[in-house]
Amino acid sequence: MSAHTPGPWEFVDVMGACSVHANGCYILRYGYSPDQEQKANARLIAAAPDNDLAAREMVDRHENAAKLANFQAC
Repeated sequence: MSAHTPGPWEFVDVMGACSVHANGCYILRYGYSPDQEQKANARLIAAAPDNDLAAREMVDRHENAAKLANFQAC
């Protein structure tokens, strides 16, 4: 698995252009007047580090629960 740019990642919508920033760097930038799908994609991309962490925590909980119940995780 490759490393990603450390967060937090932030969705920014200023003067008709939207972007995702992290630590002063652009992760993604849409020009002026992005459509609703592009804005939704930018918000989803901005949430990627948090979503990754949540997924990893869920897998850890599942594996720990399986060990406690003496089941083998899939």
